[in-house]
This record gives sequence, C-alpha cells and structure tokens, in this order.
Amino acid sequence: DIYADWWLPCVELDHVTFRHPDVVAALASVVTVRLDVTDEVPQEAEPLLDEHRVYGVPTVLLFDRTGQERRTLRVLGFIPPGEMLKRIEQIQ
Repeated sequence: DIYADWWLPCVELDHVTFRHPDVVAALASVVTVRLDVTDEVPQEAEPLLDEHRVYGVPTVLLFDRTGQERRTLRVLGFIPPGEMLKRIEQIQ
C-alpha cells in the first residue's frame, strides 16, 4: 500500500476497506507493507516505485506466493471492502 495521509482516497481506503473485519481476516495470513509518502518519497523506496511504475496514491500492489506482482489485481484509488476481498482471494 503506497499511502499519503493528505489524500482522501488513501484515508478512505485505510479507514473503510483495510479496517473492515473481512478484509482484516483475509490479510491475516499475508505480509502487508505500507509505504507512507505523506511528506516525501523515501530515497530507498524510489527503486521500488520505479520498478513497479507507481505514479500516484493510493496504489496497492498485490503479490503472489512467488513474489510476482499480480498486475491485473493492482488497486489505484479507493475501492470498497468487497472489491478488495475479490482481489485478495485471487492471490491466496
């Protein structure tokens, strides 16, 4: 999850989708990482953003068990809990 707390869709994704009990349960068995770019993009994160062509927030990258991004499941902007669950189910 690439996130900035000054952007409403990021806050909505955090407060509505990622805190929904079903999403919390679905993510309990996977590693989750948040890159906070509220103030600036950390220098060490720039290669990751470049490699995955991340140009805005919120962006949620979903990876399979082999470490490959499932690009068709990428989230750009806010999505409701049900939509997030459909994407998570496709990588489990």
